[in-house]
Amino acid sequence: MPSKGGTHSMRLHAASLESVFTDAALGRGDSRGPFGAYADICCSHQVAWQITTGQIGIGETLEEAVPTKEIRLGAVDFHEVCRILESDNFLCGRRVLPVRLDCFDEHFLCAEALCRLAARSACDTLRAGSAPDVIDGFARLCDRLDNAASSRDLYHFIEAEAHLHRFVSELTRNDHLISLLNGLERGRIRYHFFTFERHPAVMDGVAERSRKLLEALTGPDTRKATAQLVAINRTIWQAGHQSLAALPDDHRFNSTRPE
Repeated sequence: MPSKGGTHSMRLHAASLESVFTDAALGRGDSRGPFGAYADICCSHQVAWQITTGQIGIGETLEEAVPTKEIRLGAVDFHEVCRILESDNFLCGRRVLPVRLDCFDEHFLCAEALCRLAARSACDTLRAGSAPDVIDGFARLCDRLDNAASSRDLYHFIEAEAHLHRFVSELTRNDHLISLLNGLERGRIRYHFFTFERHPAVMDGVAERSRKLLEALTGPDTRKATAQLVAINRTIWQAGHQSLAALPDDHRFNSTRPE
């Protein structure tokens, strides 16, 4: 098993990444067959990793970067890869974007408010007895988080953490809230790449909080469930804020300025 310290110990499994972030992309037809869009998604996360670790510079375009950074585009749809990365706030017009600290903070502030609403509503659903199988499903999700955290499997941890938020949001039975939470979760992908890559120990804290959230959701005190879901959000937020604030204002995710 890899050690728990440092970026280089993390296992990065882009090729096996499931489609939790891009259901809409997989739902549409693709002339290349059922795995065409899936290949685009995997490639987009490979490129995202190169951006997050500074191998593709802020302000650089993918056309400039791909031939020199050994990113395997192969038969994937280059335009679709760009579209996915633009929707995840990595690119604008195929040019790599910096991330502003105020945008980072505002995103997590919005997430915290929605987490409070979701936790309260999810508790109401469980107490009404309308989700009898949810506890077993949530427990399995906690196992996935534990396994990914212990092995420092970044991709699968981000995937499982996104599933956790989706799980809670769907318990609300509120279509509008579900849509808001799912959209916000997708927008957090870049921030999660950044935070977990620099602070792998944060994975352990999120996994531990998820177990406590499971216990709180089935308990009598709604406030405990709300507190745990908010704590998960804040654990990621505080670690990412600390690292992001240490970088130059106009150049995030990469310490080397583009020429």
